[in-house]
Amino acid sequence: MLTASTVPAATFRRQQSSSSILENAGPLTVTILRSGPGTNDAATVELFTTNLTAQAGIDYVETAATVSFSPGQLSATATVDIIDDTAVEQTQTFRVALRNPSTGNTIAAPSLATVSILDDDSVIQFSAKNFITQESLKFGTITIKRYGNLANTARVDFATSDGSATAGSDYLPTNGTDIFPTRVSIKPIQVLPIKYTSS
Repeated sequence: MLTASTVPAATFRRQQSSSSILENAGPLTVTILRSGPGTNDAATVELFTTNLTAQAGIDYVETAATVSFSPGQLSATATVDIIDDTAVEQTQTFRVALRNPSTGNTIAAPSLATVSILDDDSVIQFSAKNFITQESLKFGTITIKRYGNLANTARVDFATSDGSATAGSDYLPTNGTDIFPTRVSIKPIQVLPIKYTSS
């Protein structure tokens, strides 16, 4: 506990010791509570952020704000802006803490909290650079894979194009849309080779 006075007028603390927020959810709202015999007086306390695995200016906006309480006010809020990017990342964390209560007040546990930023991004790509099939097979299978956040549905358009093989002579051209339901990371695409027979 950080003490500003041996006989506190009031005590400040965070409402929670941990919290999480989706990267695209907008600002994080932090609630600060006040209790004790001095809550009938006006008071202030400072809220500030520090990096853990999340980086200020990249993942969230560094914040140092003075939070004011009117006489009789027992709770107040402050906000920390979360930066929504397009990178596929692991969950990242930073810390929100309290310091510098106005004279006669104290800070009690929980005075700091770990905030987890949950990534909302995903990327879709082929599961390999090259796929091999045979003319004698009924079809060849190409797989596409989704990485990152799988909590939402996703869709991707696909189409074949010629390389050294020619559509209509060596394979049947195809196109379409693959839809990934929630929690699904792999989807197949089937391509039909045309069996070659010499005259």
